[in-house]
Amino acid sequence: MPLHGEAKRKYQRNWSRKYRIDNRDKVNKNRRNYRKRIRLEAIAILGGKCFNCGCDDENILEVNHIHGANGEKSSDQLYNRIRRGETEEFNVACRICQWYHYLRELKGYKGNWTIVWRGIEENASPLCRS
Repeated sequence: MPLHGEAKRKYQRNWSRKYRIDNRDKVNKNRRNYRKRIRLEAIAILGGKCFNCGCDDENILEVNHIHGANGEKSSDQLYNRIRRGETEEFNVACRICQWYHYLRELKGYKGNWTIVWRGIEENASPLCRS
């Protein structure tokens, strides 16, 4: 006898819950792969390198809110907005430039630093000079 309405939804919820519990490692691995893929897609859409120093190491690049965060509940929501084409309020920044932008533009810090990306070599981190 096929289920309909609320009985069907209850059955599907219970089945899905049991599947996630029984296959926790598989579900977690798939979720990590999905999040990494949409993060890299969003970064590529925004140009794929830091807006300030030109860093292109995907391990330290982050999506930056140009005017400060606007209440996204999760990074998935943020990445999906970018994938839908809502890119005008975001750019890509390495972690160091992200904090520099936060301090200077959003908190009013008046220091004058130059951040230079030297590429991936022995010294793979950005060089900061004041």
